[in-house]
Amino acid sequence: MDTQDLGGAPTITMDRERVVHAAQETVESHSCGTCATGRVCDTIFFAAAVVELNHDLRLTAEASTTDEGIQRAHESGRVEAVAQALAVLGRTEGQYRAEADGDTSHLSFALAEALRSTALVIRSEVRNPTSRTALEIMARAEEAFELAEYVRDVSTRYQDQTDVAEALSSVAGDIEKGTEGVNRLQRATDISTPVEELAALARDNDADVRWWVAQNPSTSVETLSSAVMTERHPQVLIALLQNPALPTDRVRLFIEFSHHDVAAAARRRLGDPSAR
Repeated sequence: MDTQDLGGAPTITMDRERVVHAAQETVESHSCGTCATGRVCDTIFFAAAVVELNHDLRLTAEASTTDEGIQRAHESGRVEAVAQALAVLGRTEGQYRAEADGDTSHLSFALAEALRSTALVIRSEVRNPTSRTALEIMARAEEAFELAEYVRDVSTRYQDQTDVAEALSSVAGDIEKGTEGVNRLQRATDISTPVEELAALARDNDADVRWWVAQNPSTSVETLSSAVMTERHPQVLIALLQNPALPTDRVRLFIEFSHHDVAAAARRRLGDPSAR
């Protein structure tokens, strides 16, 4: 681990080997529409720059590992590389935003948002050495997207077998959620997840995450009571109503609910033998 203090800013810690490894993997395996045209895309540009910078720094370190002046230059070079990468990202983002001209449906707007997210990740990982690198996140997200597209393509071959096609489509959706989505699912199912985090996950955009929170025995009564009043997804509502920690006065509100299965779940929870 190397450290560098930027004049009053918080101390920065970076896992250099992890960054270089992710960059090398990206150089070797990355492909996209830009690469297909024979041009160098931003991802390859940044990855190659990281690998080249690491090589230069290793030569410098091997020449004299005890020279304090060289060590300072070493650290300064690393920080300068990060600053230049962020500057390039910022400039490219600005160009895309200018092309989009405020149109959120424009492809350039989406590209600008992606670059903004990448820059934010780079800034955050400089402060948090345990987080994955921006290059690794981008690579994994692209792999997940490509795999999801492949599974969807396979599902079209089973159009005459509805159950198989639907199952494959569901799998593709789960894959496309990527690593971050899977992490949220794991946190939603874990009984050791703090109640405050479960409260936040109960408002997640992914219904699968909310469904698991609804069943987690560690989810607080307050979170369950609030979620059942705002939730609209039938399966999540059923999971909430089946949670024994949800107060019965909230359950009674759903015995005449418009969705049959939700109303039946409420009546079963209240002991109605006729509920089906």
